[in-house]
Amino acid sequence: MLQFTLRRFLIMIPQLIVLSFVVFLIALAMPGDALTGTLDPNLTVEMLEIQRELLGLNNPWYVRYWDWIVGIVTRFDFGRSFTWQMPVTAIIGERLGNTLRLSTLTLVIMYAIAIPLGIISGRHHDTWKDKIITAYTYLGFGMPTMVAGLLLLFSFGFNLGWFPTGLSVAPGMSPDMGLPYHLSRLHHLILPALSVALITTVGTVQYLRGEIIDLEQREFILTVRAKGADENRVYNKHIFRNALLPIAAFLGFQIAFLIGGSVLVETVFSFPGIGGLFIGSITGRDFSVMMSLVLLFGAATIVGSFLSDVIMMMVDPRIEIE
Repeated sequence: MLQFTLRRFLIMIPQLIVLSFVVFLIALAMPGDALTGTLDPNLTVEMLEIQRELLGLNNPWYVRYWDWIVGIVTRFDFGRSFTWQMPVTAIIGERLGNTLRLSTLTLVIMYAIAIPLGIISGRHHDTWKDKIITAYTYLGFGMPTMVAGLLLLFSFGFNLGWFPTGLSVAPGMSPDMGLPYHLSRLHHLILPALSVALITTVGTVQYLRGEIIDLEQREFILTVRAKGADENRVYNKHIFRNALLPIAAFLGFQIAFLIGGSVLVETVFSFPGIGGLFIGSITGRDFSVMMSLVLLFGAATIVGSFLSDVIMMMVDPRIEIE
């Protein structure tokens, strides 16, 4: 187990290096730079060229890539934002907490919905309960998260007024206020988290349903039933437990997906997380912020894959993942 974990961790290093190189090349291929289209009429072409020289934008691509990587590895310095005029790590740090809170609540709601629905659908397959749940999953597969977010925002935000329609906390609130401040944060999180959870949960429901139906036909389940075991004991001890193990192994992938998939929902709800920051960095050609966020999203996926493999080995040591 330890040998596999160490080997799997070492594989992440070249993956991150390749990812950083690809991210840099994508940013390099985009038209313009941070000074393109500046609205300051006092800056002449010559002055803009001087600024590009000072910022290192005229250096060869390999020099710029090397400087960027060395800064990240040696000083954890991802550069400086041209738009915000502050270090990239400070900008991302301010918003990353909001995204992590949103992703955590989304994950809790998703599993709270998916596990009961998957169990009911699998145990009572081909009944009216299963048909209703299956219809919901088909609807979820066909509906983009952004559309679900807009529907919930319009219905429960603008029409009914039950939830806020933007921001991460009510204006004027501060951490010094204690419990009211944290309740306000939670109130602002519920609607965007629910909009993501209702859509992302459908895959888990279908997977859990399929696992339960498949396990019901396994020989060891048929043997347990032949011995006269109580049906509830068969499901609770043998079927549900084995069906939930692969779901736990997907936890790493789910976390990475929620962090990377926050862009659209944060845009819809005007939520101040890294998703909105990412969109703003693209439109403003703030390449330092954009490259850092793409690298963060990619690294989250790589780390999520690593965690999923480790969890899979923990729940079933017989599995060897190459």
